[in-house]
Amino acid sequence: MRGLTRDQIHRLAISIASDLCRNDPPVVRGDMSKIAAAAANAIAANFAEEASIDVEAEKTLQAMGRQSTELDPARLLRGLRERIAKQRGFVL
Repeated sequence: MRGLTRDQIHRLAISIASDLCRNDPPVVRGDMSKIAAAAANAIAANFAEEASIDVEAEKTLQAMGRQSTELDPARLLRGLRERIAKQRGFVL
């Protein structure tokens, strides 16, 4: 998982759940531990999807790299990531 460790995701999710349940009236009602678990799952899934996009973009770049050497690889990779993310409906 890129970016955050499981422990960091867990702490972030608890913070989010706490903020959502703290307001009067609360934005979300329910067991805070279940809300935190749902938030942690969503955060982890987001990182997993981004990693999947990165892998696909890298593979595509490698395949294209054999065909064209005059393009800037970093710029091309960024464009590939953006295109793949858009196709999947994912916001980078």
